Amino acid sequence: MLDAERFIREVPPFRGLPSSVIATLVEKIKVKVYPKNEVIYREKDLPEYLYLVRKGYVVLEKEGTILDQLQEGETFGYLPLITDQELDHSARAVEDTVVFLIKKEDFLKLFQNYSVVQSFYTQKLAQKLAEALNQKKDQWGTFSSVPLSKLNLKPPVIVEGENSVEKVIQEMVEKNVTACLVKLEKGYGIITERDVIKKLLYQGLDKKETKAKNIASFPLVYLEKEAPLSQAMLLMTQHRIRKIVVVDEGIPVGILEDTDIISLGSKNLITITKEIERTNSLEELKKIYYHCFYSAIDFAIKEKDPELIGRYLSEIRDGIIKKVVLLTLSERNLSLLPSLMVIGAHGRREASFKTKLKIFLIKNLSEETFEVALLLAKNLKFLGVEIEEEYLTQPYWVKTLNEWEKTFSHWIAYPDLKDIGKKANFFDLRFIGVEPKEADLFYQNILQKIKKTDRILPYLALDAVKLKTPLGLFKELLVEKSGPFKGKLNLFKSGVLPLVCLVRVLSLEQGIKNVNTFKRISRLESSGSIRPETAKDLKEAYKFLTTLRFKVQIDNFKREQEPHDYLDPSELEKGDLNLLKEVFKFIENLQKMLFEKYRLSYLR
Repeated sequence: MLDAERFIREVPPFRGLPSSVIATLVEKIKVKVYPKNEVIYREKDLPEYLYLVRKGYVVLEKEGTILDQLQEGETFGYLPLITDQELDHSARAVEDTVVFLIKKEDFLKLFQNYSVVQSFYTQKLAQKLAEALNQKKDQWGTFSSVPLSKLNLKPPVIVEGENSVEKVIQEMVEKNVTACLVKLEKGYGIITERDVIKKLLYQGLDKKETKAKNIASFPLVYLEKEAPLSQAMLLMTQHRIRKIVVVDEGIPVGILEDTDIISLGSKNLITITKEIERTNSLEELKKIYYHCFYSAIDFAIKEKDPELIGRYLSEIRDGIIKKVVLLTLSERNLSLLPSLMVIGAHGRREASFKTKLKIFLIKNLSEETFEVALLLAKNLKFLGVEIEEEYLTQPYWVKTLNEWEKTFSHWIAYPDLKDIGKKANFFDLRFIGVEPKEADLFYQNILQKIKKTDRILPYLALDAVKLKTPLGLFKELLVEKSGPFKGKLNLFKSGVLPLVCLVRVLSLEQGIKNVNTFKRISRLESSGSIRPETAKDLKEAYKFLTTLRFKVQIDNFKREQEPHDYLDPSELEKGDLNLLKEVFKFIENLQKMLFEKYRLSYLR
């Protein structure tokens, strides 16, 4: 293995390691030859090694796209090892290739104990983020523009300079942190785990006799809390440090570590869900919810499939909702977990960045259900979740499942034109925390009641046809003539919502249990209720409108505006503009069909 040792001594970051450490590492390395086109690892495999190319050529791939190309002296597979995630891509040898395999536990020891290794991979991540930012400037700056105050920072542990190092070690162990701030005569210093090793243990000093101020690093490298993440990354690289202290007008409020940056750069639905599950306070959850928007925006830009984006947003919100409920119960010292009902877009799993959450607490045996609902509304608003407040703050809406079934029965038997639009949303319901069989039976009973009476469907149909498209007499688009959205049209009210309502009526008539619009269309086609070409047109129209809607909302974020649904038609390319007009005309034709089918003239 002499060749391996000589090679590693010349390859970053290993060339910065002590000779004895390199010698030990070489003894543990596995050498493997991969013939041309052989797969080194596959997507979703569990990471076991850090890979170092000794000779040959490797490509990293995902869904047929080449993500990176690696040659002699380059490493790959490090990010999943650091973040403890499954691999999200595959690796393949382009030619006969020799690879050194370093076991996961050996790499992590190097990463944790040697700054040269940690700095190297932190810089590699910073470079990747910078490249992503340069290549995709329309992605709202990804994470690099996030203010430090919005990150889930570790609260600082602060000790007095006169305290013993033994006290410092005790604080670090009890608070489960890797660094401690030391209050000095002028400002603050910092003691890290490495400081304890190098400045105390290696020097043979007594931890009881040595004072914290004697081994603290000073001056402190810090940033104000409103500084962007990119600035912290640059400082870490410049000073070769792994931690940045975040201050608010000179007072430490948190510590950002390079591992936090690495984790942030690899956010996905799985890691976000785990983060939500681990959090124990509303303050932490609020920061995670903020991160979720960045993750969802990035996902929306990359994915471009509105159905998947809607599901992604809904899954994130489900996780947030469940956690808020648990934290709310803990505030009231209650243990009986209530069930929830969500309706509308979130019920259909078609949430957007603008969707207002319509959520209900199902009444259980606890007499405090309404008080919990009030507190839940308060906590959701604290997080920044936009909700229909009345559904949690008015006693009428807090019901048992049996009471809800009676309410639906009354609405179906005695429909009212005054509020049919509001009640229509309830037929797009979904339960959280209710047994699947019980939830299925509940909705099946609703469908049976609708089948027994023909009263509710014409009212729902009328609600669908009264939503007018912005198409003028001569096929011109009608836009707002004044106000903040002058020259624009509302994509949701004039296109997305009419289609949702049309598909809902047809699905309820056919007894279809699915509430997702795309799935409803598929079931209508498979049941023979609509022709295949109509189903195709419906899906394409709905996909086109929702794609435009997400694009508008993402553009709002880029301009640091609140998301809205107003599109400026003049910004569309000619092909998209013509297609938008065709979609509106298609909706109008469906509305006419529904008007005639249910003979709605007598209801007007």
